[in-house]
Amino acid sequence: MKKTFLSFLLVMVSVSFTLAGCNTGDENTNSDWKGEFTKAQKIDVVSPDSSDVIMTISEDAEIENFIESLKIDDWNVADIPSDANKGIAFKMYQEVGASGEGDLEEVATMTTFKDTSYIEFSFQGFSFNFKVPEEVIEYLNGYSESGGNS
Repeated sequence: MKKTFLSFLLVMVSVSFTLAGCNTGDENTNSDWKGEFTKAQKIDVVSPDSSDVIMTISEDAEIENFIESLKIDDWNVADIPSDANKGIAFKMYQEVGASGEGDLEEVATMTTFKDTSYIEFSFQGFSFNFKVPEEVIEYLNGYSESGGNS
């Protein structure tokens, strides 16, 4: 009887550690994609109609303000409606190369969808779809042909 109980206890402890390890991995994955925003050294705002760069965000303070305005912690994973049309895209770049003197390389893209509160975030070959707060979409849609969001 004691042997069965000890075996059961050992299995439960093993399962608990395994699940805790899996959970930690998920948090790190979420931190990885969220961290892509803070790594950005340049953000190109791209028109949905012509694929032309509307404006570039490159000052540290502007990038920090942009990231804070996204309210990333309030995003929820969700399917984008099938009839949604792509809106403005935000292409994020960072320097590559060990010396820190390399060229800027595109590392992530965030795309809005017209008349919806959804975005698609792509990095490292993966895409994630999110429903975001209405004020975030209003902020992002403020980047228009007129030259940006103030």
